[in-house]
Amino acid sequence: MATEADLKILRAHYDPPPDLDALLKQTRMTPGTPPAPPQPQPGSGGPRR
Repeated sequence: MATEADLKILRAHYDPPPDLDALLKQTRMTPGTPPAPPQPQPGSGGPRR
């Protein structure tokens, strides 16, 4: 589970739309909804040569 600090870091990095919080709350309230698309991880841009 991501903590509020982690969410703040993610917001600082990716600056998602404000609707993202609403979507997260909806998915938490209603179990059974499809999971959100995976967030891009920093440094996962592929092999750099």
